[in-house]
Amino acid sequence: KTTGEIHSIRIQQKDLHDREIKNLRDERDSQTLELDRLRTRLQTTEKDMECVKDAHTKLSIEYSQREQTLRASLKLKEFELERLGISHEETLSSLRKAKLQAEMQQGKNEVLKTEFYSLKDGIWSY
Repeated sequence: KTTGEIHSIRIQQKDLHDREIKNLRDERDSQTLELDRLRTRLQTTEKDMECVKDAHTKLSIEYSQREQTLRASLKLKEFELERLGISHEETLSSLRKAKLQAEMQQGKNEVLKTEFYSLKDGIWSY
């Protein structure tokens, strides 16, 4: 019986050992698959991050160029506005002078009319 028991124990140990090895191999295979999946995910994430970086760089350049264009346009518009303001002031000044001149001419016209009518009356009274 002892030899039979020893043989039985050895068979049980071998079975146990074989199951343990199978479980370890299955676990290794499972971990290898998980590692491959994670590496693939990392590569995809790195590619996506590179695309985002490229897009960010492109947008930054476009924004910078657009900002420069808008600033130049703004300076031009400010200059044009300043010139229009000066032109407007000059026009107002000219208008005031023209109105003053018109009033003076109107006054002269009234004086000349008065003289004309008085001369006319003087000629008719003879």
